[in-house]
Amino acid sequence: MPLRRDPNYQPIAESDLQIVRFPLTDGSQLVWGEVSDLALRERAARDKLKPIEKRALLEHYRKILEKAASQLFDEGKLGKAADGATVVRVPVGRL
Repeated sequence: MPLRRDPNYQPIAESDLQIVRFPLTDGSQLVWGEVSDLALRERAARDKLKPIEKRALLEHYRKILEKAASQLFDEGKLGKAADGATVVRVPVGRL
């Protein structure tokens, strides 16, 4: 089942310097999409965006990230974070 944005939670960009999390759901469970700050900045550099803060980059690329995370989820590529959360990590090559 494809993932979609979970409106009950907000993205987490401030608690970790290297990772950004964005909330998704498959209809029955919360799944966090994750992308590295480096991946966001590399994509922004390729797109020749002026430097902007991490949360703004997340919002700029959010639809692309959500689509990539949903595809990875459907491929069974999910895991558990150190805090026990179910996560789908979007690698640089998918952004």
